[in-house]
Amino acid sequence: LRKAATSGSRLAAEVLEQWEEPLAVDGISEDFLGIAIIVLAQCAIGGEETQSVIDALPTRRDALEGLEDCLALASSAMPPDSVGRLQASVLERTLSKFDQTADLIASMSSASLLMPGSSSLSSAQRAPQVILKLLLRCLGPKDLSGRELLDLFRGDVALSVATLTDALANPSPAGLRHWHLRIAKLLQQLTAMDSLVFLVQRSDPSLNFNDVPMEEFASRRVVHARAIALSFVQFQTLDRAAAALQASEQRQAILTEIMRTLHNLVAGHSFSEPGKLLSRVLALDFARFGFRFFAPYIRKVLEASEASDSAKLLRMSCSTLSWLLFHTEGERFLADSLRPLAAEWTLRCDRLGQAPTSLMALLGLCASCGALSSDWPGSAPLMAQLPAISHKLQNHESCQSPTLGSPWRRCLGPLTARGSEDLSSLGFVLPEECGFEAGESDYGSDDDMDSPEKDGYMLLDGDSDEEGEESQKALGMTEGPPRFCGECKRCYTVGNFGEGYFSTIWYCRRCWGIWQNAPPEEQGLGPAQADPSEDLGVSRCTPEQQGAARLLLIAPSCLRCGISGQLLQEAPVRVPDASQASCETAFERHWLEKWHRRSKGRCPLTGRPLNMSDVKAAPELAEEVQSWIRNELEA
Repeated sequence: LRKAATSGSRLAAEVLEQWEEPLAVDGISEDFLGIAIIVLAQCAIGGEETQSVIDALPTRRDALEGLEDCLALASSAMPPDSVGRLQASVLERTLSKFDQTADLIASMSSASLLMPGSSSLSSAQRAPQVILKLLLRCLGPKDLSGRELLDLFRGDVALSVATLTDALANPSPAGLRHWHLRIAKLLQQLTAMDSLVFLVQRSDPSLNFNDVPMEEFASRRVVHARAIALSFVQFQTLDRAAAALQASEQRQAILTEIMRTLHNLVAGHSFSEPGKLLSRVLALDFARFGFRFFAPYIRKVLEASEASDSAKLLRMSCSTLSWLLFHTEGERFLADSLRPLAAEWTLRCDRLGQAPTSLMALLGLCASCGALSSDWPGSAPLMAQLPAISHKLQNHESCQSPTLGSPWRRCLGPLTARGSEDLSSLGFVLPEECGFEAGESDYGSDDDMDSPEKDGYMLLDGDSDEEGEESQKALGMTEGPPRFCGECKRCYTVGNFGEGYFSTIWYCRRCWGIWQNAPPEEQGLGPAQADPSEDLGVSRCTPEQQGAARLLLIAPSCLRCGISGQLLQEAPVRVPDASQASCETAFERHWLEKWHRRSKGRCPLTGRPLNMSDVKAAPELAEEVQSWIRNELEA
């Protein structure tokens, strides 16, 4: 109110003067908050008549933040009836009337989203956050949908993802239950088919869908998935999700939404680009995301997979991970990380006597990540049980079908070439193509899954960290005071500092093991990733992709990190062998560090040993990115 009064609101000044003494005596009351909402609502949608719309925007943003503060105060200090009345007042006086303000906020936020400093939530970036909170508070039982969010942000997918990502990173606002779960659901809805249909209709209201060839719509769907995947990388969505999962009481439910989101983005042969981006992000951060969350998540699903919903969820999870492996078949990082987990899940599923479709889904995942190979040192337990598992599957009554391979079509994820070979060697007759594509599966709709109030969502405690002293000594571990691991961000007492360039970073036993056990073979980025054969230009964008999402889609490959695909804005660097690449390739330093640790010190371009001290900073690339963005916005 003081900000509004300072900006020239006479009504705000009068309210402050009138209520100064009652507030000092009685504190905040519903009457005062009601009057404050009336004043702030007027500022949020109108401002002073003497001001232009642009000049009034800071006052409108401050007023929106004031409205959120009012509702947060009410939620923490007043009975539900009072809170409901105040929320209804905000909805009626502000949210249903501020189209012009919302459009201007969305436009300015979209324009500044990729500029320097946007990651720290400037005032232009805070406004969408406040609008999101107000809507989730005031809509009541009718939750905000992904389509409504896209409409609010003028169809900008990147702005929608960035707003939801920052919401994931923030603690739950007062009075908003299941905050992180609701945000995860919105992220999932952005990837759904109806969100794309809405964007297409929004960009061309006169379009007759009957006249659009299926091939064209399928290509638009791939572009939409790519825009979201690039936004996930650019705004570190999965990293923020991991932070939210760390403390959330709805961890199982949030992970379900994340798995569905990933499935919508990678499930399909044509989704290779978003699949490669997301697969690499997960692989390089697997110690944090995979072992900490995915591993116990699948175990919990397995324990409950006698229920049909849980069985569908297990098959969808296996399919998602299989697609991620399929899209990066030439890179070993994700396969190496998943191999011991897939073997353990398969043995657990067999021991629990779960349905053959669940067991076959896990066996297919094992095949794709190389867990069925005797070359893998940890294969002994699974290989010992494999004949019995194979016999059980091939002789089960549900698998007796005259149609070649039909029983496996509904449960197998896509198979890598090695996976198909390993399963065929066990006597399985496979269909020509395995793996449901996004939108094709029988995994169930949103309504099929349990709500947060049901018992299906459980708090996961993660893996047991107890191992014998022998394994610690074998890895050269030392025990000391509790420290936070530089890789998975968890606190442990057993671990080691890194070596050379990473000597200041402390690693827990598991992450150290991943680093030390990296494959000795040369591993580099394949030509399709480091040296795109086709120009990532305007042809890769479609009319419905607007704002920052369009910029992410059309940015030249030379302005992207060669590992993650994000724009080179933070700390771009070049490696000594960059001149040997057929196209200019640079990297963000933190992604290069992740690759270096995971590959046991190898260059992502050549696979040869790389000394991180030889890496050269390239600040001119960050300047070039900003110049390119400004030129595109002006155009």
